[in-house]
Amino acid sequence: MGASTIFGLVLSTGITSSVLQVAIQEAVDLVGRKIGRNSEIDNKLRKLRKTVLKIQSLVDDVEGKHSISNACRLLIEDCEGVLLDSHDLLDKIDLQLRNSGAIDPSSLESSIKEEVSLLLENVVDFFKEMECYFISEITKPRPPQTSAIPHGPSSLVDESCVVGMGNKKEEFIKLLLRNGDESNREHVSVIPIVGMGGIGKTTLAQLVYNDPKVVENFKLRMWVCVSLDYDLVKISKSIFESATNKVSELSNFNCLQMQLKEVMMKEKFLLVLDDMWNENPSDWDALKLLFRSAAPGSRVVVTTRSKTVSSIVTTTGDVCCLQESSVADCWEIIKLGLRTNIDSRADLKTIGLELAHKCKGLPLAAKVIGGVLRLKSKEMEWDALLKCDLWDLPEEKNHVYRVLKLSYDHLPAHLKRCFVYCSIIPRSQKIKVEDLIQIWAAEGFIQAQGARRIEDIGREYFDELCSRCLLQISRDDEVEMHDFIHDLARLVSTNLCLHLEDNMSRFLPTSTNVRYLSLLCQDTRLEVWADKLVVCYKYPKLRTFMLFPHLNQVPRNLFELEIFGKLFETFKWLRVLNLSRSGIRTVSDFIDRFIHLRYLNLSNTPITRLPASIVNLSVLETLQLKECPVLKSWPENMEKLIKLRHLHFDRYGQMSSMPQNLGKLTRLETLHTFTVKNEKGYEVGELQSLNCLRGSISIKDLENVANLQKAKDAMLDNKRYLDKLELHWGVTRVPTGETKLLDQSVLTGLEPHARLKELKVEGYHGSELPNWICKPSSVNAPSREIEKFVIDSCPELVNLPSIHHLTSLQKLEIHSCPKLQSLPVGGLPSSLESLNISGSGISKQQCEEGGSERENVKCIPEVEIDDQPIPTAPFPMP
Repeated sequence: MGASTIFGLVLSTGITSSVLQVAIQEAVDLVGRKIGRNSEIDNKLRKLRKTVLKIQSLVDDVEGKHSISNACRLLIEDCEGVLLDSHDLLDKIDLQLRNSGAIDPSSLESSIKEEVSLLLENVVDFFKEMECYFISEITKPRPPQTSAIPHGPSSLVDESCVVGMGNKKEEFIKLLLRNGDESNREHVSVIPIVGMGGIGKTTLAQLVYNDPKVVENFKLRMWVCVSLDYDLVKISKSIFESATNKVSELSNFNCLQMQLKEVMMKEKFLLVLDDMWNENPSDWDALKLLFRSAAPGSRVVVTTRSKTVSSIVTTTGDVCCLQESSVADCWEIIKLGLRTNIDSRADLKTIGLELAHKCKGLPLAAKVIGGVLRLKSKEMEWDALLKCDLWDLPEEKNHVYRVLKLSYDHLPAHLKRCFVYCSIIPRSQKIKVEDLIQIWAAEGFIQAQGARRIEDIGREYFDELCSRCLLQISRDDEVEMHDFIHDLARLVSTNLCLHLEDNMSRFLPTSTNVRYLSLLCQDTRLEVWADKLVVCYKYPKLRTFMLFPHLNQVPRNLFELEIFGKLFETFKWLRVLNLSRSGIRTVSDFIDRFIHLRYLNLSNTPITRLPASIVNLSVLETLQLKECPVLKSWPENMEKLIKLRHLHFDRYGQMSSMPQNLGKLTRLETLHTFTVKNEKGYEVGELQSLNCLRGSISIKDLENVANLQKAKDAMLDNKRYLDKLELHWGVTRVPTGETKLLDQSVLTGLEPHARLKELKVEGYHGSELPNWICKPSSVNAPSREIEKFVIDSCPELVNLPSIHHLTSLQKLEIHSCPKLQSLPVGGLPSSLESLNISGSGISKQQCEEGGSERENVKCIPEVEIDDQPIPTAPFPMP
């Protein structure tokens, strides 16, 4: 592996020079505004930027040319430290400049001049050392380079050594031989096989390729290993050689295409393109031009680790996604490699089944284990393998790491950072995708793209890692990683990431360069936790600290000890602090020492108050306070958190009020609840400037809105990123003529934007709903796109507006509206799929055959009145 490649790996697992360049530019701009152009600091920062560019240029010049040496490894570690320290210091300078206010520029300049000078000196010295090293490396003889997998697998397979593929093979053959639309403009059906490395994609393709039915159906069969080097000329030559058993001497792509055209038009063919990585649609379009002259019925099979590749190449939408093998199949694969008669060895069989569990459904891992145990017949030898990690095996015996690491090596730098960071999330812990993306943003891993929202870019990062089978997403929108992929992330994280568990002391790095750390302790003894914290304090430059208690069991007195208080003195560079489920009851007033903190999670804890100093965290972006049942109030001056974008707390039964003057937090995107009070700083008009709000919001206690104008002040029609809106009045109120008129007036003023997807109205005392429910009041507004509409506990509601124009409406719920006797005049939209009515004046009999509402409901697939399903019929066929 080249020195520059390793260097690039280091940069991509921590802070790349490109990210550092952005930080330098921001500092230059701030210095120019606060201190002045051409000042000494300004000049030093500009020199710093040039030096970082030189470092990147030097890396680019020598990329891929040299093998790695111990000296280079030490240099790389120094590089990590210098660049990360530089970024931290620039962040500090940025904060000083932004918070300087009316400070005299000359005093401000003198306060940071020394820090900038030291930073520049360190980076320049490092560049000189690095330049000398690489110059000496360039003069060394270069050993011949070999690829990670020299030739790739051929089409041959020993079926006797394949386990658990029988059904998969037969299903795929049916798919392959199925008569398709031969007039398809794509000419050839392309079917991808996708899955993580080592899952059996190539093996399945080999079995299909050599099946007698396939051999008989396709007189011409071709097998080409594409791999990482996507060279159209080489691929075309390989196809020609596989088809004709002749070597093509042509080097011109056009000539090669004409040569292949003659071959491919003669008879129906099967082409397997094994191990495809290239995700550029244009490159695929260029290759598939070869298939335009193909004989009818021809097929192409593509194996890939990338779901993006599979979506690009598939012509029919058919994709074969391989899943993990069963424990039984893994055990059978292990046994195939043994020379010991396992049937007579109950002791080894017991250990063997545990080893099969250890494979985590990966056939390649089972094959490696079988190979290691091939000539081993002693119980202690098997037991030793059970107790060690596969990664600890000699490299020549372990293909798992080499195969999986290809997926990592192929990632762009920005995805490597995000992937490696996931190594600190314990396997036993779950984290929401949304939380992970917000943490990536807090750490600066997400590269800005013009005016695009950072979290939207982060979601693309996450989806791309899922596409490459490195991350997965659960039904609960939680992040999942295969155990071997998690191990891979830990191994490639160098000394930047560290996850501590009770039994993982052997993984402690000797370097103090660790920046991202998580602690999972299953012991409940106070002294054990204290010892673990002492270990954590060896890494004072941490940017992330996450505490993951096992089963929420943390010694109650831990947070009162001096050893825990040291956390606020030691980790002065923290950007992410996660103490959720830790049992902490009081947050230290010294939390404002974390001046770089961008993400703070205190969810699921019994904290009783937030310290007043929390409002001094001037760059805090995310504050998580979900399920904190005894936290009832906010500190004063929350409006000082001007960079806050995500404020998470429980919708119901937690805070008695909102932070005062919330409307000044104009960057807020996440605010699930807003409770209205008829007091200055708490009125619904505080929502007026919060036009970045997205997702859902529940506005409560709307009885405290004084009039129509106050409701209009919220300007909900400008909240164009909201998908879901809940409007709540107090359900315990007694209806009066005054509340009836006031509620109608207020609801009229709370009109949302036209593209809202879900709307709920609860506790409303009006007799009718405003016309904006079915049609926006603005002349130029598009039609409403509501998909779900819920009306609940509206005791005076008599009429519904005509909603048949809501052509996107799929679900309508009406509950506890006793005066509502009928469905709206004009009927219901044909898009409606579910109607649920309870506790209202509309009866079951009205909706049954012969009832007054039967025509309105008879074609709705699901109708339920007072918990009783009503039989319905679909539209008659024309």
